[in-house]
Amino acid sequence: MPTAPLDESVAPPAAPLVHRLSGARGGEKETLFFSLLLILSLAYAGFALASVWLGFGGGAALSALALVLTGALALARRTGASVRSLSVGMQGVLLVHAAALAWLTGGIYSPALGWLALAPFPAVLLRSIRSSVVWLGAVCAILLLLYAHAWLGGVSELALDPSHLMHWHMGMAVLILVAQIVMLYRFQALRRRRLVQLYQRNRQLQATRRDLKASQKHKDRFVAAVSHELRTPMTAILGLADVIEQSEGLSTDTREKIRGIQRSATHLLATINDLLDYSQMEAGKLQIHPHVVDLHATAAAAFNLLKHRAVQKHIDCRLHIAADVPQWVRLDDHRLTQVLVNLLGNSVKFTAQGFIELRCLVSATNGQGDGESVDLVFEIEDSGAGMEPEQLERLFCDYAQANVSIARQYGGNGLGLSISRGLVLAMRGQIAVRSQPGVGTCFTVQLPTTRCAAPVSELVSDPIERPELRMRVLLAEDEPINRQVAQLIIKKSLPQVTIDEAVNGVQAVHMAQDKHYDLVLMDLVMPELGGLAAAEAIRQLPQPERSQVPIVALTAHTDRDIWEQCRSVGMNGILLKPYDRAKLLAAIVQHAPVKPQS
Repeated sequence: MPTAPLDESVAPPAAPLVHRLSGARGGEKETLFFSLLLILSLAYAGFALASVWLGFGGGAALSALALVLTGALALARRTGASVRSLSVGMQGVLLVHAAALAWLTGGIYSPALGWLALAPFPAVLLRSIRSSVVWLGAVCAILLLLYAHAWLGGVSELALDPSHLMHWHMGMAVLILVAQIVMLYRFQALRRRRLVQLYQRNRQLQATRRDLKASQKHKDRFVAAVSHELRTPMTAILGLADVIEQSEGLSTDTREKIRGIQRSATHLLATINDLLDYSQMEAGKLQIHPHVVDLHATAAAAFNLLKHRAVQKHIDCRLHIAADVPQWVRLDDHRLTQVLVNLLGNSVKFTAQGFIELRCLVSATNGQGDGESVDLVFEIEDSGAGMEPEQLERLFCDYAQANVSIARQYGGNGLGLSISRGLVLAMRGQIAVRSQPGVGTCFTVQLPTTRCAAPVSELVSDPIERPELRMRVLLAEDEPINRQVAQLIIKKSLPQVTIDEAVNGVQAVHMAQDKHYDLVLMDLVMPELGGLAAAEAIRQLPQPERSQVPIVALTAHTDRDIWEQCRSVGMNGILLKPYDRAKLLAAIVQHAPVKPQS
């Protein structure tokens, strides 16, 4: 009767005698061991009493000896012997007793064969299935020997008075039945105990799950708050640096220092974005928003972002876009750019000389014209240091770098490749890498997409070339430095644009009600009334010319749920802080009033 090993750490309800025998260590296996000893002791005592009553001296002596040995096993356990070794002894005593009793009471014709057939049941205490099978095999071998002995004409002398066989048969049946009932009761008690503990563990797991979900919510709120608090000052740093860098009359040395500030701030912003994206991926909230994009321009923009760094290291930079690669496709260009910049940046970091090449290819197509399915392949290859096979195995792990000295030598947080892999998988693509030490590395990104028709652009070619543009803009922003940055950027390129400022949502709603504006730039986090509520209040103004004013959200939050909320209250667009000069000017020009044709 072999079964799976039992848990030794759980104490089921046991009979008082068994509990006293097992002592303080009364785990499941301990309790079952003493339960079996008690069952066998009662059975041996019953055999001995029945044998004395029937005048069966050999059976009485044999059962008394088995009873003594069983008591010795209990005593040995109390003195520290292992349950496993004592279980083997218990099994041996039972098997010898049953075999000898069968031999003395008729061999193959003995009613004790039923007791012999039950002999392997202490094997439930053994961990090994093989050990249990050995005991089963021993019982089968004894039965076959008794059978062969009778088949060959051998006769087993009956050490019992034939007139008492009826009582012996009845007593044997009752003993076997009682032993089975007691065993069933003990196993059922253990089963109930296990079910109770399983229920308790499930409740603990549910409580842990609730705690983890609550912890995740707290973490999400913390990340959102940190996102806003980190990205908001970055708006001022990058914005003012850009305004100063665009100023005329700067010396070459001063301009270079300003550009150093811009590079450092951009690097810090990239680190912040990596941490926020990783947090979103970990929480399962990373979202992909595909739309019609210019694939050629996206690939070139990502390439050019890293090209100047490679040129400074005197590395040959190559961009190859195959002739069959469609220009307009449907995908998330922001996420694709993020992946390409991460991989190109990795190549620039680890390439001291040689080349870096970005190749955009088509691996397969399905269909024709607009709507055609296209499988794109991006290959980023370099002639850098390369990696060993064991380094490749952990390359995409969180916070992992190919070598422990890399962080000290090259810097970085070890999240870029992990985030790139998460972004590619979120876009239903695949990413792979092959590398050879001293030769170089090649990352391959495969992305499914569809070919699209070129969109009809409603934007002007370059907002910087619109000094004649006249419009009135309401800037609702509680941070004075951010208002200053926006004012400087807009006034430098669009000097005819009039800007009114509101320091909170309540003031923004009152100003939008009292005066006509062509555009409202609305920060989402402001005192007294937030940007979402303020936008909703403006949309409910009674004057149609006031309520339909275009509203563009200014936010440092990267959570797509917040972006959806902006759209749900009627906002027309979103600018993510820190916004760059071109995007801010483009948003203004995009919503400029259309002059009536003469």
